[in-house]
Amino acid sequence: MSGEIELAPQRALTHLVGHDGDGYYGRHSLAGLRALLGVVPANVADFPLRGGGEYYGQVGTNCRISTAQATDGISTFSKCCHTLRADVSELAVRMPNWMADRNRDKYETPLQSQATYSMSLEYPSGTLTNLTFNGGSQGLADMGGEVCSDFIPVSQLTGGALTVLPAGTRIWTRIAVFAATGYPHAIFGQNALASEGNTASTSRVTDLTRRFGSPDPSPRTVGVWPIGIIARTTHGGVLGIGDSIVQGTGDSYASPDGDTDGNGFGLIGRAVSTTRAYINCGMAGEALETIINSYDRRLSLARYVKNIIFEHGVNGSSFVDEANRVRTQTQMIALWTLGARYKRQGARLFQTTITPSTTSTDSFATTANQALQTGFTAGQREILNDWLRDGAPIVGAAPVATGTSGALYAGDGSHPLHAVFDVADAAESSRNSGKWKVNGAANWFTADGLHPTRAGNLAIAAAGAINTAQFA
Repeated sequence: MSGEIELAPQRALTHLVGHDGDGYYGRHSLAGLRALLGVVPANVADFPLRGGGEYYGQVGTNCRISTAQATDGISTFSKCCHTLRADVSELAVRMPNWMADRNRDKYETPLQSQATYSMSLEYPSGTLTNLTFNGGSQGLADMGGEVCSDFIPVSQLTGGALTVLPAGTRIWTRIAVFAATGYPHAIFGQNALASEGNTASTSRVTDLTRRFGSPDPSPRTVGVWPIGIIARTTHGGVLGIGDSIVQGTGDSYASPDGDTDGNGFGLIGRAVSTTRAYINCGMAGEALETIINSYDRRLSLARYVKNIIFEHGVNGSSFVDEANRVRTQTQMIALWTLGARYKRQGARLFQTTITPSTTSTDSFATTANQALQTGFTAGQREILNDWLRDGAPIVGAAPVATGTSGALYAGDGSHPLHAVFDVADAAESSRNSGKWKVNGAANWFTADGLHPTRAGNLAIAAAGAINTAQFA
């Protein structure tokens, strides 16, 4: 049936309907079922893929997973700014009713009640167009599920003035959500410079998806973001998976140099979002040993992108001795292998090297006054980074020494990774020094010895450490 043939990694639906020999589902009449699970819009049949490698993929920046459940209310309004990174003829917005539980065990967790969403797109600035859900004004996400709005044609969004929004267009999502046990959100502030704001309520919040407030609410310390902005596209979006460094701890918004356009935040977001659509799957405090036991919701987002960047490794007892370093390498391989199962055909997987962890007696103004944190003094992080730089050689599912003949190496077509991004080289004072770069100013590259600042993330991006030319 037209519009119902899409290659997407098989996961939960195959428990119900089976899958083809390549592990992909959706070859026949599954669009309705996929819409119920929030995978694609209910009206997807009206927007059939047009060939040429099109898929229903991520086209906007500034999308994030939820990492907590609200304790300040059961309903919220939120406004987010996004930049389109592909030409689009229609748009749909996806929202979650699950979280990666930052405050407790770090596991992916369903919320304990259904969540009702209403949404609109603001484009151009000052004009609201309501989104629908299977024709209705609100969409319902089941516990642990997701919901996707209907596709809205650009012609409807623009009153017939345009049929295509070009890459580089800025849009805003306006979201009202009600969940009886507390709504899902991320523990990061909205970008005030992009006029983003939100408010919470112990009853249904004032729904500003249909009109403007006087004024709209100011930003708070938590926010609600879409987990996806999708369209028919060939664009190669990016899924960033990692810990607080990916989520954006240490980063901050500033003006006037680019933070008002809804682009990236954190290590990966800063590097990719100026050219690529992006979903931020970072969660503070997570270690590899957790995500390899709770990963399905985040890795399932791989169906909407062509590139996945993994960053995990700094948390846990990863580098206290050789045994822990080898365990970390083995867990990395396990996560890459899982990612290879979820990725789209032709998609690419990447891993970053591991950044330093230090203390300082002069606010990180000099290298002389930095000292390696406990657990980072044994040289094991440096061995792991050199292994990654060598292409993460493996035999079977086990890491082997750099230079091992007959091993699989990143990019050889058989290794799960396409390449390694050496962000550590861009962050350290010199290779394997274990200390952050300095310029004499206090708290320039890092303010806590673990997370890059906004300036640090921008410096890593400017160095090209995350080489976007490698992306599919």
